[in-house]
Amino acid sequence: MSSQSTKSLILAFAERSRHHLNKADYFRKEIEPLLLKLYPSLDGKVEDGTADWSCDIMNAENDAEVEATLQRIHQIETRRNKELKIRVLSDRLNVLEHEVSQVETELRKLERE
Repeated sequence: MSSQSTKSLILAFAERSRHHLNKADYFRKEIEPLLLKLYPSLDGKVEDGTADWSCDIMNAENDAEVEATLQRIHQIETRRNKELKIRVLSDRLNVLEHEVSQVETELRKLERE
């Protein structure tokens, strides 16, 4: 095989590879909005966002792996949402406790008068 025909083969494989990458990019862009429909909390995330998860889904070897990935996303997002709710409620509780403390202080002042 001549050096020119070897180069031609390399160019052909590179072209096919780019074609497949373009197809993969197309499918990734189709999967990402669907993931956002299921899990709006993924919006704007760089790490563990729709791009990461869509690549995991596209790299799955079968439907069972896709289902497992979707289940993993669900579990992670459910846990994150629960943790966020706990933080918000904890912050609200701290504010209420501070307000109660202020009211108690005011009451004691009034009782002493």
